[in-house]
Amino acid sequence: MKTLILTLFFVSITTLSFAQGTSYGVRGALNISNLDFDPDATFVNQHRNGFAFAGFADFGISDNFSILTELQYSAEGAKEE
Repeated sequence: MKTLILTLFFVSITTLSFAQGTSYGVRGALNISNLDFDPDATFVNQHRNGFAFAGFADFGISDNFSILTELQYSAEGAKEE
């Protein structure tokens, strides 16, 4: 239920574009990465703060269709104690 509400919220606040054209942009975020093992590992690991950044281009094909391409880097992993 929580996922449905969050999805509806994010869909409702997005802006709609009805023009054919190309738009570009960048994105950035903070990651909190961790590693999980199955079965449990013999060592302890902690989360690792990292970052993610991306560049994207949205190519408008028609009023109802566009192609979005994106190149993203995301730091992942964990710290070992």
